[in-house]
Amino acid sequence: MRNACRSSPICWCIELIYMFAFPLLVYKKHYPPLLTDNIWRLKNIGKDGPIDKRLESEGIRNVQDFLKLNTIDPEKLKAVSTRTDDISTYTNI
Repeated sequence: MRNACRSSPICWCIELIYMFAFPLLVYKKHYPPLLTDNIWRLKNIGKDGPIDKRLESEGIRNVQDFLKLNTIDPEKLKAVSTRTDDISTYTNI
């Protein structure tokens, strides 16, 4: 029944109104994050923030990549995700 509704123009309008009325729900963090979630869904990592950009430049794009690197080489992850003056952010993630 839900698929039938999606083909209706009325449903499209309702979805568009919902997306414009509640745009922040798309970017909301949830606990626990899924392995396939983007890295910014983790605690203390902002969407398009400095940590997010550094992690993406190293090829860490989702939670699963983050956990793999944390298991294989935690020191590299620590170096990538923190600046030299801000170690507390890494421990809070």
